[in-house]
Amino acid sequence: MNEYFDKYVGDDGSWDHDLWNMHRTVTDNLPNIIENVYRQGMSDGQRGIVEKAANIDPNAPAAPVQRQDNSVANQVLDALGRRQPFLKNM
Repeated sequence: MNEYFDKYVGDDGSWDHDLWNMHRTVTDNLPNIIENVYRQGMSDGQRGIVEKAANIDPNAPAAPVQRQDNSVANQVLDALGRRQPFLKNM
């Protein structure tokens, strides 16, 4: 027990009450301190994501739009025999 208090008692027998109080406060509130640090880190991470999403570069190239072949319509037209040569690229 004496060794535990050695860091708080000086060579002349005087107590370092400020150090004792600080260590006790941290020790008693450690779960709350850790939870608050975690929440602050999550908040900072979310803020970074929002800032990146808000600063979208309008000059970024967009993916080219490609026309998809309407296979159902082509199958119906083929079945009816009404498919025109100019519709083959639709």
